[in-house]
Amino acid sequence: EGDLANVRAIAVPIVFNTQPIGAISVTGIASRIKSERYRDIVGFIRKGIGDLERLISQGNLGSWLLKDLTSKYQ
Repeated sequence: EGDLANVRAIAVPIVFNTQPIGAISVTGIASRIKSERYRDIVGFIRKGIGDLERLISQGNLGSWLLKDLTSKYQ
């Protein structure tokens, strides 16, 4: 939760070779992201990030991106 009234934000990092390379976030009004919904949203984000991290580690995300990431984080 941040400085804006009635706003809630959730962010989960994307990791490549133990280094954070980005994040996926969701922001919405607090009344729409209650405790039970918060857990669901975090789960959806984590699943998507897990799929993305697998693609990155397998080299299936795009050679231009992998070349850049590999040179920076290996």
